[in-house]
Amino acid sequence: MPVVGTFQAAGAIGAHLFDNFGGRVGQLANQPADRLLDSADLVITIGCDPVEYPPSEWNRTNPRKLIHIDVSAGRL
Repeated sequence: MPVVGTFQAAGAIGAHLFDNFGGRVGQLANQPADRLLDSADLVITIGCDPVEYPPSEWNRTNPRKLIHIDVSAGRL
């Protein structure tokens, strides 16, 4: 499964999964990770802080289903 991360998620993906890592999203538009995110049918976020990269920015033109996994409800 492809994985992208925000800049706050640096180090969250282990080296053994690096082949699945698409890069970082949210800082510069049209990065490989942003294009990978744009092509997704479903996005599963884990511990995503909406302040860093709100779904209203990246899920606007191609609204897709989101599954958010976190320790507290309602962050996205």
